[in-house]
Amino acid sequence: MKATELLSFRKWHAQPGHTILSAVLALFACLSLSSCYNSVFDESTVYQSGAREPIEIQSEQVSISGEVLNCAVENGLFEAPVDNGSRTIARLTEMGRALGFSDDVSIGDSGYLLPYTQIRGKFEIEFRQVTKIADVQKGIKRVEGRAGVKINHPCFQQPLALMGIRNGTLTENFPAAFEFDQYGNDWRIANVMH
Repeated sequence: MKATELLSFRKWHAQPGHTILSAVLALFACLSLSSCYNSVFDESTVYQSGAREPIEIQSEQVSISGEVLNCAVENGLFEAPVDNGSRTIARLTEMGRALGFSDDVSIGDSGYLLPYTQIRGKFEIEFRQVTKIADVQKGIKRVEGRAGVKINHPCFQQPLALMGIRNGTLTENFPAAFEFDQYGNDWRIANVMH
């Protein structure tokens, strides 16, 4: 830049209103760059999306520890476990149903290390680990990872782990799969996949 050009820019910049215009242009450039960055999909996008807003879940299985189940029974969310000969179950109560549980707790089933039950309704998802991100098509990603569902009750201090599917069978030892859809420059969890 020549000395005369620099001098004329300084004179232009010093005029009333031009400083504000320069600031607005700089802000616009910054926002434009940040909106392009938001369209990037990576692990941090997954972690942020899970915490953003609850998603609708239909009959997904979650594992529940014995300690948490005991608390839930003591608080009237499930009845005390009963062995009916073929398996042990803790029946769901209306108080438990009001929190989004949709089935009895099964305990000690072959192939399952922990008791498990089903949930239905709107829940916040918390991702603990992302194991795979794959493109499905433009604007749609498949994410596999360890994730839990937040239940709004003192018994559930930690999110309940969503079960994944391996060889057609639900298991707590396999990551759950999710579909993420792009909305403008934003990504959101669309659903749990099977």
